[in-house]
Amino acid sequence: MTGENQTISLNTDLRRHLLFGSIGLAIVVLIVFIIVTYRLSSDLGESIESAYIKNHVQKISDLVIDIPDLGELATPEKHQRLQAYFSEHSYYLDQDVVSFHLWLTVEVFKIKNDKRFDHNPDVAMAISKKTSSNGLIKIKGERYSWVYQNSTQGGELLFIRKVYALDQAIDYMFTRLSISAFLTFWLAVWSALMISSLITKKFIKGNIRLNYLANHDTLTQLPNRTSLHDRVNRYLKPINSTEYTPNEQVNEASILLIDLNKFKEINDTMGHQVGDTLLQAIALRLGQFVDENTRVFRYGGDEFVIWQEKSNQENAKVLAEGIIKKFRQPVLIEGSKFEMSASIGIACYPEDGPTFNELFKNADIAMYHAKRLRLGYQSYQKRLDLRSALRVNLRGQLNHALTNDEFVLHYQPKVRLTDGKIFGVEALVRWQHSVEGLLAPDMFINIIEQSDIVHEFTRYVFKQAIAQCKSWMKQGIRLSVAVNISPYNLMDPELISFLQKQLDIYDVPAELIEVELTESATMVGIETTQKVFSELKNMGVQLSIDDFGTGMSSLAYIKQLNVDYIKVDRSFITNIVTDTKDEAIIMSILLLCQKLNREVIIEGVETKEQKEKLTSLGCKFAQGYYFGKPVPVEELTAHLISL
Repeated sequence: MTGENQTISLNTDLRRHLLFGSIGLAIVVLIVFIIVTYRLSSDLGESIESAYIKNHVQKISDLVIDIPDLGELATPEKHQRLQAYFSEHSYYLDQDVVSFHLWLTVEVFKIKNDKRFDHNPDVAMAISKKTSSNGLIKIKGERYSWVYQNSTQGGELLFIRKVYALDQAIDYMFTRLSISAFLTFWLAVWSALMISSLITKKFIKGNIRLNYLANHDTLTQLPNRTSLHDRVNRYLKPINSTEYTPNEQVNEASILLIDLNKFKEINDTMGHQVGDTLLQAIALRLGQFVDENTRVFRYGGDEFVIWQEKSNQENAKVLAEGIIKKFRQPVLIEGSKFEMSASIGIACYPEDGPTFNELFKNADIAMYHAKRLRLGYQSYQKRLDLRSALRVNLRGQLNHALTNDEFVLHYQPKVRLTDGKIFGVEALVRWQHSVEGLLAPDMFINIIEQSDIVHEFTRYVFKQAIAQCKSWMKQGIRLSVAVNISPYNLMDPELISFLQKQLDIYDVPAELIEVELTESATMVGIETTQKVFSELKNMGVQLSIDDFGTGMSSLAYIKQLNVDYIKVDRSFITNIVTDTKDEAIIMSILLLCQKLNREVIIEGVETKEQKEKLTSLGCKFAQGYYFGKPVPVEELTAHLISL
């Protein structure tokens, strides 16, 4: 409704502004037109008046010359004859206003001393200089045309007449101007209405489009996070509001944060076009849950949010179960089927928070818990806060930690079971957090893999490991150092060149560096994995498949990857001393790797009995707390030197 109200307001305001602007412009044009018309009428009237007077003054002059006794003062009879002429030609003026004056000599009326002309210097100057001239003067607020003529016979004639032609011209023009002004004014109003209508329609269309783009995701056409914020904040009523009373009924609501599982792997291996198409398909499926009280939003990346009004926790769980069931249906894209899954976090209003930010944070905590434990969905509970809230906070601190070298490497030895000697170490990352202290990898590795610093982080670890390998070489200690990489690192086009560059800088033999990749990771894009492994192998780097047996791969994948070591997951030796099935599995893996020319390293050895059992089965290499926990480099170095 807010967008509609804004559109209506903009429509009304724009029309009003355009209308007033057009009317104002029309008025200005009319004023200019009136001024120009008046000036033209005035000039035209004065020009006509002057020409007309000049013509008749000449006739008057001729008439005066024809009257006898020119040398004497004009008699009343002569005056009447002249006045009759003036009346006939509309020249007669009331003598109280201004009279015509006829002089045959200057001495008769002593014109120079006539005070009536003191305020008319042009007239006085013409008379004093005896120079024929003409012009306009104003007497008692009226305009008059005057002509002074010094005849060749020695007489002088001064004629003054009120201007009539100017008034007639102005009246004539005003009548027509009034009609033109009326027509122009209404034409301007009509044009303004038409133009404003056309402009506002285009403007409103553009505004609606911009408003849509500002509040919707262009890929999925779903409302975006801005729209989500607006809708939620309009619905929620802050508990600390002055209008809120403790006994007041509060409308319930639920927020569901949906995060797609393994979407980044699909996006990286299949390409962004497939990823975008998959997101559009997911958006269509989520759109099927929209009703009067339920809205779907794309929050960003592979995250979607469902806001359900008048909903409690039970309603939210039913909705989450429906979404998970819907996601199990395969999505067909370019002939390939994709089975998607999602992790959903649920937070309810008002029990899980009074504001959008708190609700979203708690839904994020619940979602992460659901993802980590493969639960599908999880409702927020306060017991999740301690660990999950820390993970949420850590997400925003990754760049700072990387820049300030807060990630440190601990090293766990790998030993030969035949003589117990250390032949290599595995570099395991710890986060030396400024507030939380030393954090184990399970607190942040998944966060890093889902962030945009995953490649930079892996390069950082490689650099530290190679530098430490060189430091040990200087101390006479020659050990291979294994570094775990994320499956996402297989998509890093600069990984191989970076690794080669670091080996060259520190002058470390490539065979002293081992790259470990989890078995489940190798199942994503086998062609890409083969390509990267082949390039690493050509460099001379050793390769391992970590946590073997936990993934869902077939043995064909192990055959296709040219690796040096198979590291068997600890889950297979926990009960190996007492469980014959675990023993059988280990024996089968040993036989398989022997046939494929792969060495086996058993992980998770914690007791002497386990070590002896593995030795009896023919295992050569092992790793675990029995031989040594991951320790800081100083502690391990001191131990190595003491051997």
